[in-house]
Amino acid sequence: METITNWIQSFCIVEFDNTTGQKVTCVYPKKIRYSERGLQNIAFYSFPSTTPQNDLSCFYCFRIARKESPLYGYVWFTSVKDETNKRGFCQKSIVLISEHPFYSLFSGVMEELGPKGFKEGMPALEQAYKNIATGWPTKITRGELYDIPFFTKAIPIFIPRRLTLSYLERSRTTPQQDPLVKENPSCCLCLKGFCGLDTNLYLIFKDILKQITLLWQLMITGTNLLVTSSSPQICSQVVLSLSGLLFPITFQGKLFPYFTIRNSGFKTFCKKYKQKDRTQRNGIVMGTTNPFFSQSPYAHWENHLFLFTENEKYQIIRNNNKKKSKKNLQKTHLISPVSPIIKFDFSFLKKLKKKDKKINEELLIHQKNQLLREYFWKLNRKFMCPLEQYLTSLIPNINDIEPFTKPPIFKGFNEKEFLNKFSNKKLDFEFKKRDKWLSIYKQFIHTETFYQWYQSYKRNILEKLGKKYREMLLQWDYMNYSKTISDKKKLKCFEIILNRSKNKGMDNDPQLKKKVSQLLLDIHSSLPQEISKKINL
Repeated sequence: METITNWIQSFCIVEFDNTTGQKVTCVYPKKIRYSERGLQNIAFYSFPSTTPQNDLSCFYCFRIARKESPLYGYVWFTSVKDETNKRGFCQKSIVLISEHPFYSLFSGVMEELGPKGFKEGMPALEQAYKNIATGWPTKITRGELYDIPFFTKAIPIFIPRRLTLSYLERSRTTPQQDPLVKENPSCCLCLKGFCGLDTNLYLIFKDILKQITLLWQLMITGTNLLVTSSSPQICSQVVLSLSGLLFPITFQGKLFPYFTIRNSGFKTFCKKYKQKDRTQRNGIVMGTTNPFFSQSPYAHWENHLFLFTENEKYQIIRNNNKKKSKKNLQKTHLISPVSPIIKFDFSFLKKLKKKDKKINEELLIHQKNQLLREYFWKLNRKFMCPLEQYLTSLIPNINDIEPFTKPPIFKGFNEKEFLNKFSNKKLDFEFKKRDKWLSIYKQFIHTETFYQWYQSYKRNILEKLGKKYREMLLQWDYMNYSKTISDKKKLKCFEIILNRSKNKGMDNDPQLKKKVSQLLLDIHSSLPQEISKKINL
């Protein structure tokens, strides 16, 4: 069962003022308060950098980093000709703010709310908020398909019981058993905490399939990457999808699906992240529509993904050996000095590019997406295998845990030791070119993605060890054990259990607290009188 109590945080309306520029004119519900800087960021993110020449409506996503958890903004921007306006256009954005990266779900919401909100304003936001607050479930059973109501339509959502490799393979080979295909191909996949899992990798990266493994390499090593497109929808969708390439690893770098030069952090990125220090793994992935990012001061970002639609071209300025060079691009292309360590084999590429008239096109695209998901799932699991094997070797043997000894200690990760074991083939590894992969691990170890993964792994191990030690203490028959040990050993046991009783978490475990108190009394009573007199309980 999945609990989602806060589907959305608020709705906002952002309009363009001829005097002050774009600003947030409405927030609903009114009890939600954003700081002045927060409102400025929402306003700047909610208008595309490119100026439309014709009537336009578009959907895209942005992300605001916070200490506690990031916020995602889902924007429906509309621009229509208006001769009464000095700028010649009336422009307005309806924005949904949420803590969840549910791109496909909220795109369906905004497709319905955007046009309605543009015409009706606040009443449409009130209706939408109440619709979600009263009509959307807070408890969702994994593996079941839900139709959640929104205005006049129902949006299908689905959370797999477990998003595993076997699920991906089954979804591709027997799609008739997959609710995402069988009952509604446009069903939204909702997984809390993960970005880029509800987008179609094949549709997004089909023009650069040969370079997608290099994009994975840049993501896993925390290498800064710029994504440029004329469309905010394309660049935001691509940035979110890039983080999904690492699944089941959670990308922990800085994601900016859409970024503008008017954002409050713009100057910081210009000055701070110049990547002169090659060992610094900032892990910034930034999407933009502004040509400025292809020039100084961002030209020093050596990894740049350009996304084009038909008949588009782009002029970029690069810094090469302190000399500026201009280059015109007319197709989707990744510029990077990094050499790919792994490539798709010919047969796999052939599967991705094949056409089959016997299969419905929508189903074929779904299968190709699942094929890519499978590939990167396997790649990520293989990549993490040596790290998991090394960390497993550091875990104390559970059979050696005794209640009368100190709680087991998990030896921390040692970079030098791991790299030595890897290079000396003491850890299993399924890929060739072990020496080249060594450099990838050296970079990965210094990323925020590795740090957060390791901390999570460490917490799980300590939790398991603590649970085992707790079970030992609860089952320990000290009085029987005391018959076989010396008075010195009894005193040592007393010190260990006494220290355990002072543990801060003891108050949250009444059963263990009671057992520890009884053990102290039992040990105290078993000690010689001349020793027990000196100990105050």
